[in-house]
Amino acid sequence: MCAAMREKRVEEIRQKLSVFSFPRLQELVTLSNLLEKENISLKEIKEFINSFLELQEINRLRFDSEREKQKKFWKKITKKCPECGKPLDLAPVGCSKGKANKFGYKSYWSCSGEDCLYDKYTTREFKEIIEELRRR
Repeated sequence: MCAAMREKRVEEIRQKLSVFSFPRLQELVTLSNLLEKENISLKEIKEFINSFLELQEINRLRFDSEREKQKKFWKKITKKCPECGKPLDLAPVGCSKGKANKFGYKSYWSCSGEDCLYDKYTTREFKEIIEELRRR
């Protein structure tokens, strides 16, 4: 290949790959060398990626399903907001008694309603409250 043709080809490749950063192209070469050394085809890589994505989707669906079950269960056992009647959410307080938590609150209730600002702090432990709610 003559110099002019080689320059033209290099420019053509540069334009087509310009969306990738140089480090990404270096990763491509490293990956290509590894695949060649391990005798792994691009088709096998595509199949691997597809099966990985399918597994991720299955896990996401399971997670979403479990989360929905937990939401329904929580809706049954939680207290209702005294101001609007929506289910209250319960969360642990992140810091111990001190400057940021003068009264030693350990958990707090907050309304799940979009327009309701109700919240109530308590010195009771988060786990203790959850256990009590489950026993109801």
